[in-house]
Amino acid sequence: MLIVNKGKDQTGSGRDSFRLISAGALGALVIVVIAYALAVYFFVPRGSEIDELGLFNPVYMKLMYGRMTYPIYGHFQSMYVHPPVRYAEVAALMRAGFSLPYAEGFMPCFLMIGIAFAIAQGKFSLGSKLSLLFGCFAALVWLSSIDESLMTLRPDRQLALAWFLGLVLLQDGFLREWSLPRLFLGSFAITYASGLHYFAVMAFIGVGYYAIMAFRQLAGKRLQRVLMAIVAGGCAFGIPYIVLFALPDWRNILRFSGEVQAAGNWLAPVVRHFAQYEYWKMLVLPFQAGVLPVFSILYLGTYLKLPLFLVGSALLAFKRDLRGLAVASLPLTVFVFAYSQGKSASYFLPELIIYFCGIGVVVWLAIDKVTARLAPRFAQATAALLFVTGACWATQAGYPFYGQYLSSSGPLIAPMEIMRACAKRLVGGDAFIGGRIGLWYISGAQSWYDISPDLLWKNDMSDISLPEYLSKFDYIVEHNHMSYTTINSSKESLPSWYASGLLKLHAFVVNEQHQVMDFLIFKTSARSALTGYIVDEHKVLRFDENSEGAFVFVSRLCQFESWPPVNRLNLPHFNAIYLPRTIPGGPPATEAPSPSAAEPQSAVVTSVMPEADFTAIQTTMDGKCRVLDTVRGSLKEIGVAELLASRDREPPMQFRQSIEDVQARKFDDRTVSLPGFNLDHMVAAFAKATIETRSQVKVVTTARERYSFAASIEMPDFPVPEPAWVAVRLRIIQGQFGIGILDKDKNDFSSRTFFDVGHGSETVYIRLRPTPGPKALIIENGDNIGASVAEIESVRVISGAHEGTLVGQ
Repeated sequence: MLIVNKGKDQTGSGRDSFRLISAGALGALVIVVIAYALAVYFFVPRGSEIDELGLFNPVYMKLMYGRMTYPIYGHFQSMYVHPPVRYAEVAALMRAGFSLPYAEGFMPCFLMIGIAFAIAQGKFSLGSKLSLLFGCFAALVWLSSIDESLMTLRPDRQLALAWFLGLVLLQDGFLREWSLPRLFLGSFAITYASGLHYFAVMAFIGVGYYAIMAFRQLAGKRLQRVLMAIVAGGCAFGIPYIVLFALPDWRNILRFSGEVQAAGNWLAPVVRHFAQYEYWKMLVLPFQAGVLPVFSILYLGTYLKLPLFLVGSALLAFKRDLRGLAVASLPLTVFVFAYSQGKSASYFLPELIIYFCGIGVVVWLAIDKVTARLAPRFAQATAALLFVTGACWATQAGYPFYGQYLSSSGPLIAPMEIMRACAKRLVGGDAFIGGRIGLWYISGAQSWYDISPDLLWKNDMSDISLPEYLSKFDYIVEHNHMSYTTINSSKESLPSWYASGLLKLHAFVVNEQHQVMDFLIFKTSARSALTGYIVDEHKVLRFDENSEGAFVFVSRLCQFESWPPVNRLNLPHFNAIYLPRTIPGGPPATEAPSPSAAEPQSAVVTSVMPEADFTAIQTTMDGKCRVLDTVRGSLKEIGVAELLASRDREPPMQFRQSIEDVQARKFDDRTVSLPGFNLDHMVAAFAKATIETRSQVKVVTTARERYSFAASIEMPDFPVPEPAWVAVRLRIIQGQFGIGILDKDKNDFSSRTFFDVGHGSETVYIRLRPTPGPKALIIENGDNIGASVAEIESVRVISGAHEGTLVGQ
């Protein structure tokens, strides 16, 4: 509904003309918003920061195995780090033929277009429509321009758009004298947003405002129909979400969210909130060249240190037709402000939308009042034109964000696909690779294992022989993200072991646009001829070691006095992988580097450059850094299409839950004869635990206390053939179980692993080390919420020793 001035001196024709101008201004802003959504969808490459690399894993598992799990995060049986809704949608679209960039961008594009149409067709005043369009558009343009994570697999952008669409539809339904279809769709959308991420869990409470208003304004069957529409919309999404995800995984959800929320005290979320404001305020100065004018609007709010969501809601309340939206937005924005501990910048998008909408209202009211005094005959048309012009100027119509990509040719390609194709050529088709979470896919692994729990998140590594452990892998990979993080007593990590000579460089892959994807490939055996790839948008260069080559690959151990690292020598294809800090007696190396001139920090620096450039800086570089590798070689361009075509028939990856899985599975059919070691000898290890026999299966129910022992089987003191494992066949019905070998003389576990609830029987392997003295197989509760239940089907000892010492089953 458009509102125009109805002065007495206006003719019918004049009024129609001004009405058309107002509608044209509104239509122009709608077109700008839709054009932005489509341009971003079709032309802008998706972000490739660390979350993109990791969160593709549950999508991959759904595509390849039909079940959504997150094995690279240690969750082999389910996915609850985030709710699975967003990732299930992306997997479904990819199964339908969408490539990853278009699958992950589809829903945000669809929702943004839906918002534009919902606002334009809504029963809001002209000023309210323009304010809502501007607020949503400005928030997206601003945050997208500074935060790459908004354009990734993360659900935050999609969540904010679904939430805002729900608010618009609910308020529009209210203004239309309780339009049931709009109330249903609005309730569905806002509840859907609540299920996309945990920080939005309270967003659906916003429908309560409209339920209260219905009670105040309606009665009888009319009230019943309105309430049923609101409830039905929420239940249409909420019931499947609860039944399929929340109830089956409620223990894991509570445990995980509890761990995140335990990161600080009750005041910490507020402190973090204002810290984000401070970062934005310091990011750039307002009215600076190259800075979006809309930042000046945000700068004022952050400078005054006012909660932006409160400012936005208060300003929206000036418009009668937006007051309900202002109130209904508060459950989400207040929750993020006052409760969410693990918030990132993208969590602020709903708040920014409300803030910019509020600013839009103030600007509209000011323009409308001025034009009404100066040009009363065509005040509203003039105000609309001025507002849209100002909105386009303030946001530059989004063009700075997507304009640079409009000339790009060809469809969008996920950078991780190109990186994996390169890596596959370096490691072969069946490589077993160890590394850290972000490299699982782009490393080219066919079998993957995360070495962090064994080597980096373990204080005492005295029971691990590093050369023996690392030699179990075909390759070890490392990149710069959190390369400096460890709690082991030696304060060493993968780059430390490269610098010490334990790991030998085999290959490298460099991505010019996304440095988090740069990684090195190591082996424990003698170094072979060095190869590598340099990926620059759609161009790929291959490096091959060649004593007559015109290029040089260098790796050096250098000292840095800053974080992030400063490339003082202007090295091309520069990458720095920091080592942990090694302050004697200092705390574990778990914080981001903070080097200084007094306490510099080491990093492995790599670069590829022409030989002439290397000769010019070699003396300077080697005077400041320790030489690790210097290799001459040649560069040759490789076609991207050729790289990707070679992966068409790649089999699904395998993810190993334990380092023992890889070796033990080879000997699963080689059982050691061990009298007295079977289920008949299993006994309860705690008075509150129970063991029930059902058809040759032992059903173990633990006590509620975490780490409480539940069952045990004594192991005869016998010479353990090396290598050996205890193989436990079980089905975990509820909770989490720990299974370990207890050294009774030391009253400590020599081996121990925790396993989550699964969807069927599986065999798990626990290393049996050749230590003297009595031992026992212990089954314990690993759940921190309640008791765990499992069916234990068999226990046996297997070994890779000479077959003459073994007895087959």
